[in-house]
Amino acid sequence: MRTSAPESDYNYSYLRLESKNIQKISILPVYIRVFAQYGSGNNWAPESQLYLAGANPEEQMSNPLTRSAGIIPADLGTYGADINNFHESGGLNLRGYAGYLAPFEDSDGTQHLTYRGTSGISATGEIPWTALIPLQVKSVEKYLNVSSYFFGDVGMINSNNTTGDISWADARADAGIGAKIDVFQWWNFTDLKPVSIRFDVPFWLNSPPPTQEYFEFRWLIGLSKTF
Repeated sequence: MRTSAPESDYNYSYLRLESKNIQKISILPVYIRVFAQYGSGNNWAPESQLYLAGANPEEQMSNPLTRSAGIIPADLGTYGADINNFHESGGLNLRGYAGYLAPFEDSDGTQHLTYRGTSGISATGEIPWTALIPLQVKSVEKYLNVSSYFFGDVGMINSNNTTGDISWADARADAGIGAKIDVFQWWNFTDLKPVSIRFDVPFWLNSPPPTQEYFEFRWLIGLSKTF
């Protein structure tokens, strides 16, 4: 639970719940993340808002690889009318909508950009199918690990940023396949923490941009892991 400080330039508060669990399908692990946030207030700090696709700017500041421009080209993190190619895990984590403004038209015909909001709920699942075919090489296993997984994300975010009743945008979902390299040690560069480098292919979206199809090749690069 969090609220803005007294005498702050902003006025907002939220209650956030997050649960991560591991289930089993036969010998395959299934990673599940459930997330919910309820927010209120009439003057939110933009960097603290809830983002549809991933981490908000405030959360990205905690990652030394994303807090400053340079390592990740700035144009990969911009938002527009199409899907972009960079994703930082967090928020509602609907990774297939990274960089997309996610327009939504309500019953009054008013269009809202729902790439960020104040309240939302989502669920994320990953099945690391390479658990059946270990890709580890003993000579390098203390330095890195390679894995691949199927993933799916579904969630909703509010379309209004007021203190009144919540108005929900339509549910959005994505699914695809991804690969991840976990780098545990950086040889002589021991002050760097372990880093996960992801390549995700969200080939299905239930609400793609007008220029795209439901099933289409899309790709994302990430420097974090969901689980």
